[in-house]
Amino acid sequence: MRLFSLIFSLLLALPAVAQQLPVPEVLPAGKDAIYRAEFKHLATGMNGFLAVSHRRNHVLQVSFNSIMGTNMLEMVWKNGRWKKKYVNRSLNRRGLIEMLQVDIMLLFLHFRHDPKAEDRGDLWLWNKRSIHIESRDGRIDRLHVKTKKHLPSREVNYSFDAAGRLTEMKVTHAGRPFSITLQPLK
Repeated sequence: MRLFSLIFSLLLALPAVAQQLPVPEVLPAGKDAIYRAEFKHLATGMNGFLAVSHRRNHVLQVSFNSIMGTNMLEMVWKNGRWKKKYVNRSLNRRGLIEMLQVDIMLLFLHFRHDPKAEDRGDLWLWNKRSIHIESRDGRIDRLHVKTKKHLPSREVNYSFDAAGRLTEMKVTHAGRPFSITLQPLK
């Protein structure tokens, strides 16, 4: 009986220990970054620069400009939802913008600041998705995103150089020809 109660108490304590594991920051609060971005959708691709600002109150502001300097997209994550400030006609498709919004939340791990997100250590539950986080040596390595039907829907990969600096972030979709690749500018 003592063995059973010991095992039961250890099982109850495990989720509390798992919640204390820190998830590394990709873009800490109060920081800005500019990335060389490549969006691929179907047979077309768009290249440009993605500027991201993570304010201290967990507001995320995103702006995408083409290589020629044309403003393609501006949106802000505030109070648990996205607000589009400007969308170019070539990107103004409902499904495309929604995929882009979710992918940006995943790339910058910003879903953690959503009050609906639930932390279970290396597993997060957010918007009917389960997000499995793999980290190594204090750096995030990969996210596996599954839908509520436990089907893989997205995978986010992070690459680092020998000095530990982020060199590339990439989102790929399972079953959809859509991907985003971001490379930080030095």
